[in-house]
Amino acid sequence: MTTTSTDHTAPAPAARLARARRDIDPVLREAVDTLPTGGVREAARYYFGWIDAEGRPTGSLGGGKSIRAALVLDTATALGAEPPAALPAAAAVELIQAFTLLTDDVLDRDRTRHGRPATWTLHTAPTALLAGNALLCLALALPGLPPGRGPAARARDRSHV
Repeated sequence: MTTTSTDHTAPAPAARLARARRDIDPVLREAVDTLPTGGVREAARYYFGWIDAEGRPTGSLGGGKSIRAALVLDTATALGAEPPAALPAAAAVELIQAFTLLTDDVLDRDRTRHGRPATWTLHTAPTALLAGNALLCLALALPGLPPGRGPAARARDRSHV
């Protein structure tokens, strides 16, 4: 007779997604906050669900399921890394996903995303495309950086020169 053991210590999938979303949120916010103030930053903040259509904070961790981020964090853990070491890479995949969806909504003229007006319908198509491109650039700057050494930390370091 063969018995199987079940590891009841692993969180349920919904809890893993919620944890990934909670853990990458500060990394995403720090990266987005390095964008110049104005339309592109506000479009990015709106896309992530941090502000509403009028620019008011929503108190939300953002839209989306963060499946890609959870996969990065779980893979890093499975390979023996501590989850904080994988946060930049996990945030980077979410930034890349945001880039693709912002662009896709403009190209396909999709008017809604995550049950809200699509970013381009509120911030114009060129601004949404620029926001997506900016998020892609931020994503390329994140992987491999030690925690706390993201774009904002580098900007602070440069300001003291």
